[in-house]
Amino acid sequence: MARPLRIEYRGAYYHVMNRGQYRRNIFVDDKGRQTFLDLLADMARLWKVEIYAYCLMGNHYHLLLSVPTGVLSRPMRHLDGIYTQKFNRVHHRDGPLFRGRYKAILIDAEEYFLSVVRYIHKNPLGAGRVSDIDRYRWSSHWGYLNKKECPHWLDTRSVLSRLGGLKEYQRFMDEEIVEATAWGYGKAVEELKWRKRGAQNEARMVAIYLGRELGGHKHEEIGKTVGLGKRHR
Repeated sequence: MARPLRIEYRGAYYHVMNRGQYRRNIFVDDKGRQTFLDLLADMARLWKVEIYAYCLMGNHYHLLLSVPTGVLSRPMRHLDGIYTQKFNRVHHRDGPLFRGRYKAILIDAEEYFLSVVRYIHKNPLGAGRVSDIDRYRWSSHWGYLNKKECPHWLDTRSVLSRLGGLKEYQRFMDEEIVEATAWGYGKAVEELKWRKRGAQNEARMVAIYLGRELGGHKHEEIGKTVGLGKRHR
């Protein structure tokens, strides 16, 4: 059966992912994860690939990137191929590491760019690997929050400029739970951000609870998102 054609053109944005064969782990230690990040640095240097977000999980990875040259396949062969060689050499094995070719989803940079960033950065939380994504070191979210440890090849400017800065980025990362809760209660997000004196707002309290228990966010972070402590005059 013929492989489906990949749509590639200059400046295209892609959500790229690949998974270990039979869902086996492709990352088993921090040394291997660092090797993978070093190969991302190669992609940025050799093929001018612009990398906006990444997340390394146990048996798969996610990337958000664009390729000014218009050719994605060459740098991706380097990434998956060289990483497989290094993994096999270190772990004394041979054969394919990944289940097949990487999957690349062409995205609309204006409509979906930020949503994909948030999805990638929330991946460790959704998979149950961590309760606080701020502490997960193998995602570019760590680089966004820790400027001194941010890889030089990671393009944070494109994301932060769309949102208006780091504080707005952090608020954006927290908003997902609030938006879902507001929708479930049939309320506008703004209704969760304000409370009347003496009045109970169940949706607001649920958003605070979920932000803490599911999102793993600190009290002050939740407060910024739902306007904790603010009242109508």
